[in-house]
Amino acid sequence: LDEIEALDAALGHPLSDPHGDPIPNADGQFRPFDKGTNLNDWEENVIGKIVHLEDEPPLAYAQIIAEGLNLGMKVRVLSKTNRRITLTNGEDEFTLAPAVADNIFLQSLSEEDIAIQEAIPLTDLPTTQKAEIIQLDDRCQGFTRRRFLDLGLTPGTTIYAELDNSFGDPRAYRLRGTLIALRKDQAEFIWVKPIVQVQ
Repeated sequence: LDEIEALDAALGHPLSDPHGDPIPNADGQFRPFDKGTNLNDWEENVIGKIVHLEDEPPLAYAQIIAEGLNLGMKVRVLSKTNRRITLTNGEDEFTLAPAVADNIFLQSLSEEDIAIQEAIPLTDLPTTQKAEIIQLDDRCQGFTRRRFLDLGLTPGTTIYAELDNSFGDPRAYRLRGTLIALRKDQAEFIWVKPIVQVQ
């Protein structure tokens, strides 16, 4: 039991696995979990967040991954017919058969999700520009998420890029009086809102 709790803590106490399925605690009890609304039943022109992906049948799941759809992505249904569903994440369009869309579940945006719409990934923050960490991307799970939290990369923390690397990677960031190095593929999981300095 102690080993299970230690592993749970090391992973950052995740509520769901990479597919969005709930993870029970050490006692075998599932934490409160909302699977969401099936994409086929989602209203058109309403933005939703992907919170669950069924991995059965494998062929449908493989097509979803090949399309580039993933947990945490915000999407909007453009049109629905009996033969296909077209949706967008604001940049790309995706067309799925209803049988494939049946594996995707959405939830309405939370206040945190709405706040992140005004945020940018840490990789896009100009050097020396201070910003507030809004949240860690839903794709950031396991030991990586735990390490970020241990480094102090938590919502509300002020961070800025202090040093650029002439080779581009990694980049040095200052937070809580400490200098840390993050690669681009790590920093893109951290959403921040630039702090506007009042003149």
